[in-house]
Amino acid sequence: MPDEQIVIPRRKSIRNKKGGLVEMLVRPGDVVRKGEVFARLINFWEVLEEFEAEEDIYILGARANPVASSGDRIALVGFDWYAVK
Repeated sequence: MPDEQIVIPRRKSIRNKKGGLVEMLVRPGDVVRKGEVFARLINFWEVLEEFEAEEDIYILGARANPVASSGDRIALVGFDWYAVK
C-alpha cells in the first residue's frame, strides 16, 4: 500500500487537430507548469502543433504510439491535484 494517494478531481483529454507523429516531452506522473510545452506534433519537415499547458497539469497518461490521426488523444491530464494519506 502506498504512503499517500494522489487525488485528481478534474481531468481532460488533450487531442491533436492534425495527423502526424507525436513527440512526448513528459511521462505519466510528471507535473507540467503553466506555459510549458509537453508534446509536439510533427511531420518529417516541420512542427505542426505544440501542446502547451494552459495551467499547471499532472500527466495521467501520455501517448506511447507516435503515429497519430487527427483527433487522437495525445495525453490525459489532471488539474487541482492533492495528496492524501
